[in-house]
Amino acid sequence: MVSVSFMALGANLPDPRRGDDVADARWWALEDLGEIPLAFDHAQVLDCSIERARSKLEYTTLAVTFLPEEFTVSQLRGVYESVWGTTLDAGNFHRKATRSEGFLDELDRHAAPTGGRPARLYRAGQGTSLMPPLLRSGD
Repeated sequence: MVSVSFMALGANLPDPRRGDDVADARWWALEDLGEIPLAFDHAQVLDCSIERARSKLEYTTLAVTFLPEEFTVSQLRGVYESVWGTTLDAGNFHRKATRSEGFLDELDRHAAPTGGRPARLYRAGQGTSLMPPLLRSGD
C-alpha cells in the first residue's frame, strides 16, 4: 500500500468541492482531527505535515499571509500561537518580529483604539525568510 500526501498552506481558501467518488469534502479544524480514526499510517503522515507547517513559521514569513494587508503585531502573534498551540510572551515576540529584517514594514498609522494605547500597524515586508528564526522554544 502506498500513500501520497501533499501539504498546502493558504489563507481564505474556498470551500472544497467533492467529486463523484467522494462522500464528504470539507476543511477540518486541527483539534477535531484527533477524534477521527485514520487508516494505515495516515495519522503519522498528518502529524508530519502539521509539524512541517509549524516549523515553516519559524524560518519563513508565511504567517503574514494569514492576516489582512495591515495588521498589528498582536494579530501576527495570534497566528503563531494558533499554529504552534502555545502562548507567547508579547514583549519578546514583538521585539523579535519587528527586528527581523524584511519581515514587517512599520506603517505610520495605528489601529482603532480598543481601550488602551492604539497599536501600531504593520504590513508584510519584502523578505521571505527570517534571520534569525522565530523559534518555538523561545530561544
